[in-house]
Amino acid sequence: RVTSAACPAGPTTTSEVVEHAELAVLAYADLDEAGLHAELALVEASIACLGEIVMPTDAAALHRAAALGAFVQSDEVGALAAYRAARRLQPQFRLPTSLAPPGGPISDLYSNAEVWAEPEPYTLPDTPEGTVYVDGVQGLEAPRDLPALVQVVRPDGSMRWSRVIRGPEALPEWFVARERPLEIPTPAILPPDRSPDGSPDKPLPEPVSPNHTKAGLWIGTSAAALGAAGLLSGAALSRTSYDRTPTASGRQLTNSLFLGSVGLGTAAASLGLAAAVVPGGAR
Repeated sequence: RVTSAACPAGPTTTSEVVEHAELAVLAYADLDEAGLHAELALVEASIACLGEIVMPTDAAALHRAAALGAFVQSDEVGALAAYRAARRLQPQFRLPTSLAPPGGPISDLYSNAEVWAEPEPYTLPDTPEGTVYVDGVQGLEAPRDLPALVQVVRPDGSMRWSRVIRGPEALPEWFVARERPLEIPTPAILPPDRSPDGSPDKPLPEPVSPNHTKAGLWIGTSAAALGAAGLLSGAALSRTSYDRTPTASGRQLTNSLFLGSVGLGTAAASLGLAAAVVPGGAR
C-alpha cells in the first residue's frame, strides 16, 4: 500500500469502509452509543483514505449508518436527510425489525424518507484534477440538501479526494466553476448607407421645396406650349405649300406637324393642371 501522512495505513478499500458502517449499526442495536460514534469516526477516516470508487449500494449503507449517528444526537433533520440519500440509491432496502421495530422512531424516520419526492439535483463545479463520482456514479449532479459521497479519481486511476458533503461549499478550492462558452455577438446587417447607430452614413438630400416643384411644372408647361405653337405654325405653312403644289410628301409633312402640335398641346395642358394643384406659392 502507498501510505501518506493523512492515511498512514495506506488507501482503504470499500469493504473496509462498509465493515465499519455495519459495526456502527450493530453498536446502535446494542445500545452502545460510544461504540456507534467510534465506528462512525472510523467510517469518516476510511472514506477520506479510500483508494477505489464505491458502488451506489455501498454509499447507501454509509448513509444509513450516518443516519443513526445523527439520530442519537437528536438531529432528526440530519437523520431524515441521510435516510433519504440512502433510499435514493437503494429504494428497495428494508431496515431489519431488530434495528427498527414497527412504530419506533427509526422505523418512522425511514418511512418518512420514502414519501419524500426525488430531491432536486444541482451541479457541482468541475475540477481539472480528475473525474468526479457522486455516490459511485460518474458525473457532477448531486442531490440538493442531501449528503453525497464525492470522489475524484486521477487519470492514472488513483484517488485524489473522497468525502461526504452536503453542499458545494464543502469542496476544496481546486474545484472550479466551469467556464461558460464564449458568446460572440452576431453583427447586425446594416444597409450600405447606414452607420452602426442607425443614422444615415451619408447626408440625405435636401427635401425638394413645393415652390420649386410648382415653378418647374410651370416652366415645363410654357415650353410645351411654345413647342406646340411652333409645330402648329409649321403645319400651317406646310399646308399652304401643299395647296399650291399638292404632293404626297407635302401631305405627310403637314399631317406630322399637326399631330406633333396636338401632342405638345396636350402635354402643356397636363403640366399646367399639375402645376395648379401642387401646393406652394405665396401664403
